[in-house]
Amino acid sequence: MVAWLLVSAVLLAMASLLAAGMATLLGWLGDRSAAAAFVWVAVALGLLWLLSLIALLLALAMVNIFGSASSGRESQGADAQPPAGRSPSGEEPV
Repeated sequence: MVAWLLVSAVLLAMASLLAAGMATLLGWLGDRSAAAAFVWVAVALGLLWLLSLIALLLALAMVNIFGSASSGRESQGADAQPPAGRSPSGEEPV
């Protein structure tokens, strides 16, 4: 979920900057009505970007508070260490 929020925040920021650039370019070219429309689009995208950043920060805080998706269980992958005092085969040391 955090990755999707990060991707959406980056895409919204790029779209907002692109719309602002188009508004500036159209303003320089003399088309004031189209420039005003692109300004509104840029502002709307900027507000959506701020909302996505807030959602991203809340998601990161929830992951930090409640742990990862494994619900606090330790990983049982290949890098898992055997309990102290036991060999990797599970036998007691001699």
